[in-house]
Amino acid sequence: MIRKATIEDIRPIYDMIEAYFHEAVTKCNYPLTWDREKAVIHLGNLLWRETGLNFIVQNGEGMILGEMGETWFGKNLMGKPAVLYVKPEHRNGLIARALLRRFEKEALSRGALAILWEFETGLSDSDMLGGLMRNLKYEYQGPIYRKIFGGEQCQRC
Repeated sequence: MIRKATIEDIRPIYDMIEAYFHEAVTKCNYPLTWDREKAVIHLGNLLWRETGLNFIVQNGEGMILGEMGETWFGKNLMGKPAVLYVKPEHRNGLIARALLRRFEKEALSRGALAILWEFETGLSDSDMLGGLMRNLKYEYQGPIYRKIFGGEQCQRC
């Protein structure tokens, strides 16, 4: 069962965000450091805002966090996911699909014209993510580029 995440869910969501961070840093060789205080503040703000579109699987298997926002050009509303995470032992099932569908339903009910997915998770094979997104009728808008200063480029990402 998927439900709205609340500020009371900050601990299990924090744990998933930290796991996501460490998994991504390891897989993609990101030269990033974890700042617990900053993560808690950012997460608390995201969960507290009325614009939040935050959902968690009841038993803590995964979550999606994001928010509603206006476009840069006017007052048109869009749903903007920030992170989608499913614990490794629960991947390749229906959890990610269900979380995205719940996010879409809430965004649509709040007046969103679209959902803009502006990131690549880095955790799943991009073909797997692409397949999921195509099945949910998302349009591919192009790759995401990155440049790490003073570091090696990841061959996998």
